Amino acid sequence: MIYKFNMNCPDCATELSVSEHQSGDIVLCKNCGCEMELLNKDPLEIRVIEEEK
Repeated sequence: MIYKFNMNCPDCATELSVSEHQSGDIVLCKNCGCEMELLNKDPLEIRVIEEEK
């Protein structure tokens, strides 16, 4: 069974679907390019990947 999960980008608030991703996957916001690691789906937990300067 596939569960549909939606979340908002922490940078630009664009709604993102993470239903096809698994824990550990990188989710990329198509609007602003923010990269997030999906740590857990239930409860939803992400970590924003900071750009190295």
